[in-house]
Amino acid sequence: MLDDLAVAVERERIDLVLMTGDVFDVASPSAEAERLVFRFFRRVGQLDVPSVVIAGNHDSPARVEAWGQLAELAQVTACGVVKPHDQGGCVTIPTRSGEPAVVAMLPFVGPSQFLSAQELGVAGGEAVGAYARHMQRLVADITRGFRADAVNLLMSHTHMEGAVVGTSERRVHVAEAWAATVDMLPATAHYVALGHIHRNQAIAAAPVPTWYAGAPMQLDFGEEGEVKAYNIVEVHPDEPARVTARPYVGARPLRTVTVLASMFEGDSIASASTPSLQFDEPRVDVSERPHLRVIVDCTAGAVDPDINRKVRAVIPGVVSVDLLRPRPVPGDTQPVLQGMFAPRDLYAAYLHHQGQRGTEAMLGAFDALYQASLVGEDEA
Repeated sequence: MLDDLAVAVERERIDLVLMTGDVFDVASPSAEAERLVFRFFRRVGQLDVPSVVIAGNHDSPARVEAWGQLAELAQVTACGVVKPHDQGGCVTIPTRSGEPAVVAMLPFVGPSQFLSAQELGVAGGEAVGAYARHMQRLVADITRGFRADAVNLLMSHTHMEGAVVGTSERRVHVAEAWAATVDMLPATAHYVALGHIHRNQAIAAAPVPTWYAGAPMQLDFGEEGEVKAYNIVEVHPDEPARVTARPYVGARPLRTVTVLASMFEGDSIASASTPSLQFDEPRVDVSERPHLRVIVDCTAGAVDPDINRKVRAVIPGVVSVDLLRPRPVPGDTQPVLQGMFAPRDLYAAYLHHQGQRGTEAMLGAFDALYQASLVGEDEA
């Protein structure tokens, strides 16, 4: 996925790359994760394209500041902590187009970094209001360096009111009570690049073009089928920004499949040597190397205590194995899902409870309607 993104940077003649936080998933990433990320930024730097990176709530601010000093050699400006506009919080970056970009950077700032324990414990919306005021003051300061003859960009890793939150964000950091307000966004910005929410979306109520690019790949099975995208922004000092979302290419998709427990009994276990595993029904397609959540339908009989191992031995790429089985209540035969489940799974379980079998065409139609409802939600 990162290789494809680097090719797009070269192909589209990009002037500047913005990465709005959560560079890594954890504060102390593995060496392999660091190698992948740093290789990407070095490759982009070799194209003579500068990058700007801010820390997210998953990142260690101190580590971002530390490796950022070396990353400057690859034309990467990294900001791990909040800084005044004249002490690194706002930078001017020349671009090969000849138009300078002024970038104001606001890494993740949690409520506890602003407010005392006493303030956090006050009743009503007083603490929330104090948090919003602190955020507004920070933005007002770091954007003081904006210029009329430059492209003015604000980067922030925060939860903005009006954003549609998915299933993979860390809920402690995306509570509505601590959402930043659109009032803090300056009208002098040409574009506001946001990080924190994993779904590509615009903030419709914002006074200027304001977008979450979102995560580069599906992060949990609640995002199954969701198209992940990055934004290409065309903007000039005297023109409004034009934003085009482009889908990421190369990430392994997440997929949920349901199989019958009887398929794994005795000699009926199939071989995993081919790209697609052909059981009686359904077909488990692994041609895209998906990460799979396998639901084993055990409603017809007892559960094999070794079913988890058998499923993983037969099907490659299995992340989790969940069981669909009757409730252990006399007279109640409604099947239940154990583990995480997506809307498609709930619909399939509902059909099963109604005595129907959800065909692939029916479930596909449900997926299409569900995605259409999400698009309609964005437009609303």
